[in-house]
Amino acid sequence: MRLRRRGMRPFVAAGLLAASLPCAASRLAAQGGAGGTPATTPGRLIVKPFDGFTWIHDPAQRRAQKALAESLLAVLRQDPAISHPLGYDVALQLVAGDMPKGFNTGMTYFAGVEGEVRIFGYADAGSGEHGIVQVDAVDLRAFVNDRWCGGSYTEADSLPDGGPPIVEGLEPTASMHGHPSFDGMCVVITDRAPPPFVPVTRDRYRRVQVAQMRAQLKHSRADMADMLADPKFGVTARAMLDTAQRVIDSLQRVADAASAADRARPAAVRTNGPGDSSLVAVGPSDADALVVPNPAFFDGSLPRDRAQSIVLRVPYGIAGVVPRTYGDDEPGRRRVFTAIVNGLPWAALEAMVKH
Repeated sequence: MRLRRRGMRPFVAAGLLAASLPCAASRLAAQGGAGGTPATTPGRLIVKPFDGFTWIHDPAQRRAQKALAESLLAVLRQDPAISHPLGYDVALQLVAGDMPKGFNTGMTYFAGVEGEVRIFGYADAGSGEHGIVQVDAVDLRAFVNDRWCGGSYTEADSLPDGGPPIVEGLEPTASMHGHPSFDGMCVVITDRAPPPFVPVTRDRYRRVQVAQMRAQLKHSRADMADMLADPKFGVTARAMLDTAQRVIDSLQRVADAASAADRARPAAVRTNGPGDSSLVAVGPSDADALVVPNPAFFDGSLPRDRAQSIVLRVPYGIAGVVPRTYGDDEPGRRRVFTAIVNGLPWAALEAMVKH
């Protein structure tokens, strides 16, 4: 069993990006060419209006979403690296969205801002001369009442046991201002005692794996019906199916024979490729721990417009850590996101989620 990567939430940056490029050229013209330096060129905070989900028609709920997003933006504006950027633009949109099944226990939607940081550099300005223009863009997000902070996951509907989605690759990294971070780029701020995720047991992983393999084998038998009936290919096809059946039976015996202590242990899988789903010990660098959303993380008795968590996505903002999926630092990224993180009003963010 390997997992799917959760796609990025809807992001309407394309229009913002197109709008920013003429502005970069105008800024260059106003400076008379490459008269400044990319790192000291004044940038802008660009904010697009609230864009809630169209399927939410209840006016009160939409107002609550909008208020949550605006309250978070107001706090973020206190960061001088966001409100008065130098060497980059910050382009954001106020948004709200729903949560996947299994992530939404106790909470039905998130709200906040998503967008990107557009970093300036020297490049061809279009006139044959080099000047200061946008040369890079890295996404920046902040959501209230969210918990997803990276990794990959299986959709709950695709799991044969009907249990919560299984998340792989949510790697804990250095804490930031006392708050847990994951994947070298994501921070969770909350006043809640229950953690946002809890481990998957080895027993559940084994049984889900066997059930998925049995379903796949059933489909394979149907797909290979013509081959099985063909005298030329039938022997080979049956051998392939028999081998798969023996593997499944072996995994089933392991699951049935496991001790109570082994069944309760946290599960982890190797990280050396999508074809390897071997269970390994939690901890080594070549292992991805498996977790599920904790149903106790959100307090379902509180109003939906009460902030219970804030998730910040700040790639390159965690010192000494290469953000997962981004790779090594590009010129300017670490400098920009360090400034953003250092300027964040942490006390104000923490105050939003205190009860």
